[in-house]
Amino acid sequence: MSTCKLRALWLAVVLILFVIVAGLWLVDVRVRPGPQGLVFCWSAAFWLWLSLIRKPATVWQQRALDIGNGLLLFTALGTCGALLSYFSTRASPFGFADDVLYRADLAIGLDWAAVYRAHAAQPFIVHYITQNLYIAIFDIPIVVVFFLAATGQEHRLREFITAFAIALLMTILISIFVPARTPLLHLINRDLTYVPATGLGFGQVVAELRSGRPMILELYELFGILVFPSFHAASAILFTWAGAKIPYLRWPIGLVCAGMLIVTPMEGAHYFVDVIAGSLVAIASILAVRTRPWGIVRAMSRDNVRALRPISRQTTSLRSFRSEAMSVTQIV
Repeated sequence: MSTCKLRALWLAVVLILFVIVAGLWLVDVRVRPGPQGLVFCWSAAFWLWLSLIRKPATVWQQRALDIGNGLLLFTALGTCGALLSYFSTRASPFGFADDVLYRADLAIGLDWAAVYRAHAAQPFIVHYITQNLYIAIFDIPIVVVFFLAATGQEHRLREFITAFAIALLMTILISIFVPARTPLLHLINRDLTYVPATGLGFGQVVAELRSGRPMILELYELFGILVFPSFHAASAILFTWAGAKIPYLRWPIGLVCAGMLIVTPMEGAHYFVDVIAGSLVAIASILAVRTRPWGIVRAMSRDNVRALRPISRQTTSLRSFRSEAMSVTQIV
């Protein structure tokens, strides 16, 4: 990754993080970095300094730097997204849309409460597998980023991180207009017979954010509070797409991501329509990165300018011809 691009990326991430923290401060939410946050900041600063002081002497040195920068940038984007989701939940003026989402599930023939009871009745080994598939969202991106950088696929790595950032932003923006409490709290609540991998802390955090009371966030204790669309579903699609370019690992990554997608409604306490919406968000993000609509617009603008140049030359020639004809007429 070139020095200019790397510097620009980190500058953008730092500015975004500063804006989000400032926005949270304005709504009486304070962010406390804690020891883990400080370690991450120092690690990012050291790795950026290491990347900028001199050009790597070998290909493998460059790839090692790309691995470190890729992992740190991915972690920084995830942290920005988590903080922004807290801000969006705090600032959203809309009421919970759980009734609408549950009716949408029923409209496509799926009853979350019935599936939950069937899943809760399964033996421990099934729950162990499904919970580990769900939390694979923290492990798969490390594998994807590491091997894309290690195999020299810098372009695909940039596309993956960009698509991840676009999907995260789209998910948060949509969630502002469709906030929800999760089907676990809306349908089951106190009749719990099984606690999914997402845990029970979601309801308390969302209630505190929606209350408007002053709040302190520990950076290392952040977790996902997005319901619709499901970012777990979006991540499964994005990881599969990015991992398809990694030799020997495309199938293992694809199978784990497929499992993560399947267990998301139960282990992540998501409505089924959340998963469908999250998958569509991921597809839209991939298309945005692959087709680069902003680049197409710029190219069309350049082509239009080039197409207009002959016309402008013809117009200039016509004007000169007219002026010459008028001067000849005056002489006659």
